[in-house]
Amino acid sequence: MGIFDIFFTKKVKTYEKISFEKLQEAAEKKITEHEESFKQEAKSFFAKAKQQEEKIKADLERLTSAKVTDQVDPELLKVAETSRKSFARKVESLIEREEQQEFSIDSHFEAYNSFLARFKEIDSSTVAEFAAIKEVFKESQSVVDEMKVLKKYFDDFGENLKNVESKIEPFKEIANKIKIIKDENEKLENYKKDLEDIFQKNENLKKENEMLKINLQKLEESGEWKNYLQMKRDLEETEIEKREIISQVVQKFASVERPLKKVNNLLQNGEINKKVFDKYFASTFDAFIEDYDKSVINAALKEAEKAIAAKKISIKGEEKSLDKIREMISADVFSELGRQWQKVNDEISELNLKIENSEVEKKRNEMIKIISDRENEMKQNRKEKIEQQIKILEQNLAAEKDGLQKLAKDNMLMEIEF
Repeated sequence: MGIFDIFFTKKVKTYEKISFEKLQEAAEKKITEHEESFKQEAKSFFAKAKQQEEKIKADLERLTSAKVTDQVDPELLKVAETSRKSFARKVESLIEREEQQEFSIDSHFEAYNSFLARFKEIDSSTVAEFAAIKEVFKESQSVVDEMKVLKKYFDDFGENLKNVESKIEPFKEIANKIKIIKDENEKLENYKKDLEDIFQKNENLKKENEMLKINLQKLEESGEWKNYLQMKRDLEETEIEKREIISQVVQKFASVERPLKKVNNLLQNGEINKKVFDKYFASTFDAFIEDYDKSVINAALKEAEKAIAAKKISIKGEEKSLDKIREMISADVFSELGRQWQKVNDEISELNLKIENSEVEKKRNEMIKIISDRENEMKQNRKEKIEQQIKILEQNLAAEKDGLQKLAKDNMLMEIEF
């Protein structure tokens, strides 16, 4: 290293290591040191201010007790006398200040600002009064001069206050940043706990669902469930059979409807239940149900057979129609369809009762609902939002820590160990 290097090489700053936990105590200590060092100055100032206020009080007494010796215009004297009293009251209100009990920066600023406000008020409100007093009472000038001195004391004190506050401010900022970091750290820990709770809750729900899905699979592989499904299939097939019977009834009646209509016109009251028979032509299947033992349709078929054979009615395809009617009578078609209908309805009723009384579908539906509800709950327990909040907090914390580190280095020559 040369001689010029010695003079021009920058000194590397060294920093005392300090833990984050101890930094607040160190900052508060610095604040206390500055306040304590200013306390004696403040006491001296208030003592000096008190002395000056006593001077003003003495000058004020001389002013208020002064006698007029020179010839003065009566009107001016009257105004001066009134103004003197008002002026004295205002000045007294300024110097009658409470003794300073607390010696802190905040209390000093409060006393300083209070004095400044009252002084400005007196200064602006006594211009006219002082003009009149000055013409008559020369003692007034001394009061004003001493008040100016007091004002200068307070102005100097205010500047000193601001100076010490500027020294304390960085340490207050450090203390404030420490509080922010602690609060943010607490929030961060709470968010992380919430995240862990959500993760654990979702894991528990997932495990519970996995077990429930295994039980659901076992249920669906059980003989009870297979038997239930078979009953549902049987019911569906029986419903198809039921619809087929309805179709057959309508088709069978339609095949002999023309001769039956002609026979209906020949029938006398009492031979057949005309009300039910007429209904066959309007709503075939409803009439079939109402014709419980099928006596009406069977009797009508026999009457049609007789009428065609006896040539009482004339229809197209007579032989074919007659063969069809005789075939139906011989096979007792409508009665047989009635028996099938009854049998199918009985089977449907029995199957419905068994299905309604079966608990297996209820169990299965409950399992499926619980699985679905848990999956929805897991979707709602979204961790992404909390993870985003954690990320933002961590970024904010990093910025606050950087700012605090700079403040500690610049103002305390300390390096924080977080």
